[in-house]
Amino acid sequence: MKPQVKSCLTLALFFAFAAIAWCQPCSNADFRGVYLFQTSGHVNMKDLGPGLPDLLAPMAGLGLVEYDGNGNASGRFTGTWGGIAGTWEFVDFKYTVNNDCTGTAEYKAKSLDTGQVIGPDRHKILILEDGNLVRCLMVSAPGRTIINVTELRRVARGRRACDRSMIHGPYSVHYQGWVNAQALDPRQPASFAPAIGLGLGRIDPDSPVTGTATHIWGGVRIDTETVSASLKVNADCTGTMEHTIRNKNIGALITSKGPLVVLNNGEQFVVLNAEAPAFVYYTRTGLP
Repeated sequence: MKPQVKSCLTLALFFAFAAIAWCQPCSNADFRGVYLFQTSGHVNMKDLGPGLPDLLAPMAGLGLVEYDGNGNASGRFTGTWGGIAGTWEFVDFKYTVNNDCTGTAEYKAKSLDTGQVIGPDRHKILILEDGNLVRCLMVSAPGRTIINVTELRRVARGRRACDRSMIHGPYSVHYQGWVNAQALDPRQPASFAPAIGLGLGRIDPDSPVTGTATHIWGGVRIDTETVSASLKVNADCTGTMEHTIRNKNIGALITSKGPLVVLNNGEQFVVLNAEAPAFVYYTRTGLP
């Protein structure tokens, strides 16, 4: 066989295999395992209950969801709607994945605080990275005005086990979210401004948590230091974090509490700040 003919045959085979790989269909089985659930967007507060303002406010949710690969899922999350927090459990969660790696998911959500059931909500889904990443867009939410996207990142193909000792050492901290203008000045009407922050902290089991951060809330710079903090980690790798920080500019204290999810044996964890909707990301920066 002439060299150029052999080269052409090799190239043809390569493209044939590439085409086969590219055309590999998706199925429910690709959407399987335990996923970090992060949802964010905006919701009209007046749709959440009587007496609430007609205001499009930021919302966010954090939790874990387990997909069985056969079209069923279960899990729970803590959400915040304009600073109003609650914990919800998924009910009648069904999903379908098409050959082209798109699909749909539908579920109801039951409040573990009040027993209220909302839904069924419906999402369009897109399977990426062989099922390790799934993106969702809410397309139907009866009775609510809501703009919402969800990202699901697979953290394990089966159940995991965590404990408090996993979270220790130096961590970098960053977030981007929202702050209610009334938290900065009670005389202001309820409205939401962008908030971002960056900091460093140290978490040790036998010592107080320490840390400093710089925040920009609605264009105002605020420097803070950690006064106290406590963490609880459950066996399923969820938990809670509560901490108090001091506004070094004026000396005021700010306390927040929210759910967390532990990733990569404590190398990272994510906290949902419920009062000022934001995902706060902690990443270990060095040896414990």
